[in-house]
Amino acid sequence: MTERLRSTLSRAIDHLDVTLAALGCILAVPLTIYLQVAMRSPVFAVAGIIVFVTCLAYLLIRRRRSGSLREQPQATPRVYLLLNILFFGLLTYSILAFHLRPELYTRPLGYFIALAAMAAVLAVEVFFLSQTRRATHLAIVKVIAVGLSLAWSQLLIYPDIVGSDPWYHRWLTLSILDAGYVPVGHHYSWMPGMHLVTGATSLVTGLDYKMATMLSLSLFQVAGTILFVFVLGRIIHSARAGLIAALVVCVASWHLVYAYTTMPNSMAMVFIPIVIYLLFRLRQQNPGASFALSALFMATVILTHNMAAVMLGGVLFCVWLGFEVHRMFRYQAAAGARILLVATILFTGATLSYWTVPGYTGTLRYLAQIGFRGGDYFDRLPPGHVTPPPEEVTPPPADTTPLAMAVAHYHEHIVPFGERLFNQLGFLLFFGFAAIGALAMLSRSTRHRSGFAFVFAGLMILAVAFFGIITHRIFLEERWNHLSQVLLAVPVGVGLLWIAGLPGRKAIGGALIALMIFALAFLMIVAPPANVDNRTLSPNTVFRGGFAESEFQAFGAAATIYDGALGIDPYGVRPLRLTLAPDNETSSIVVQLVSGNYSDCGDMLVLIRSEVATQPFPLRGTSFRLDHDPRQALTEQGFSKVYFGGEVAAFAGPS
Repeated sequence: MTERLRSTLSRAIDHLDVTLAALGCILAVPLTIYLQVAMRSPVFAVAGIIVFVTCLAYLLIRRRRSGSLREQPQATPRVYLLLNILFFGLLTYSILAFHLRPELYTRPLGYFIALAAMAAVLAVEVFFLSQTRRATHLAIVKVIAVGLSLAWSQLLIYPDIVGSDPWYHRWLTLSILDAGYVPVGHHYSWMPGMHLVTGATSLVTGLDYKMATMLSLSLFQVAGTILFVFVLGRIIHSARAGLIAALVVCVASWHLVYAYTTMPNSMAMVFIPIVIYLLFRLRQQNPGASFALSALFMATVILTHNMAAVMLGGVLFCVWLGFEVHRMFRYQAAAGARILLVATILFTGATLSYWTVPGYTGTLRYLAQIGFRGGDYFDRLPPGHVTPPPEEVTPPPADTTPLAMAVAHYHEHIVPFGERLFNQLGFLLFFGFAAIGALAMLSRSTRHRSGFAFVFAGLMILAVAFFGIITHRIFLEERWNHLSQVLLAVPVGVGLLWIAGLPGRKAIGGALIALMIFALAFLMIVAPPANVDNRTLSPNTVFRGGFAESEFQAFGAAATIYDGALGIDPYGVRPLRLTLAPDNETSSIVVQLVSGNYSDCGDMLVLIRSEVATQPFPLRGTSFRLDHDPRQALTEQGFSKVYFGGEVAAFAGPS
């Protein structure tokens, strides 16, 4: 290597933020072209455009920045009091708007505006935060209040749980309570962590399943994630950055999904930032306690969900690799990084050893053999393998089944481009701010070895989700999206503070961060999948995530008057099969609904929900609206309406 080349590389490494921003501008152009061509949708191309804009903006304004992230002005007691009055006034309004909502199963738009405004007020408060524990603790409590409001409101508007998979976990938890032990032969017989926690909460409190999950898993998911994102942000950068990161993650779209859909993965993923914190911080103060607690939480992850175990192993490895890259760049030595490698090896070995008994390693081997193709996995499973309830996966364009083609056509040609862009804009802006924050954290003035490793790990996890989407592989990208939002919340907080410090005047900076937080929060909390009730802004894509009381009554009536096979849309299969009609054979009629041909449903009682007939409903990991009224089609094809319960109509086949 010549001396000139060595000098150039040294300067590029010393100014790593500028180097990466320049590379981002250059690579964003072919990325945008590829996404437009390969994904056949301009919405995906927006991701490349945002990469270009954020990197270019960083290069243009980094030298003009006059403020310091660590030296922000503090608010006077009067201003601090006014901010608290405004926050609690908005909280009161949001509760009243929720309670007095004109539609029973829809939160009003004013509720979302109030929650976004509460987040904006909190951002201003954090921007001028007083350097006292009391002010910091109160800010954390208010952030948790915002997160719980967004999560619990979606559960409280429905009579029972929200989602499809949670019905399986509800059934298994109640089975454990009835039997007094964990039944064998089920996928989660070897991973009953969530079910034991929920069941124990229900036994101790006497609450039903939904309320027990709210006070255990949902509360733990929201509060635990917020607290440990805050402490990680404080360690890596500053208390202000940690609080902004906690505020951002509490309104993050995929974080909200796992806050109201209570599943094992929701519980297990909370332990990931906890383990990282223990290895980052407590290891330095009390190595023995750090090791014991880390081992305990790692074991809990293994006993709760296999996908979360894969993610934790991946994060540990990526953080260690980040420290090694940091050392390779000749920055400060990464003291203690070896413990991360040891933890990764031990955790991976323990996970694979535990998976050997129930045969989970066979599933991993099979996925590798088929190249992680979603359709192959869910349609042709290994013989005799016990599997969890299948989860919806968006099919690749190569999947030419009529169902896949109908879903793809609906989103490409029926849903307006503006609505598709609106649904993804908050998600994309989140990572745009994360890019700015990551570059700022890599600059020479704020570089921190733990921050470097943390940013590196977050970007690697985001890459898994991103390449899983664009290559149509079964990486369950929604799980990786959630984890990437948690890990990159700290860079987002740094990025927002970095931008707010640009004007140099505290009033303008406070207004700027309030505007950015309001826009980011509002875009994320009203777009699917975080919003499963209000269709005002996304009428073609938001579906109702829970079931109405009249639907439950109709399901029970159908099971009472008819002892044969029941046919229903795919979202209603699990409530019927596991809870409301366990003695009936229940089948999904999704193919018939999409095609409009019900000729092979003559031997079953067909249940049509009004939601499915007139509104978008969940299908293959996304939403879909029928181009016909199935009730009219069934009548025209000789079926007889034998029941009508307001929200549900039942049709018997031709005699």
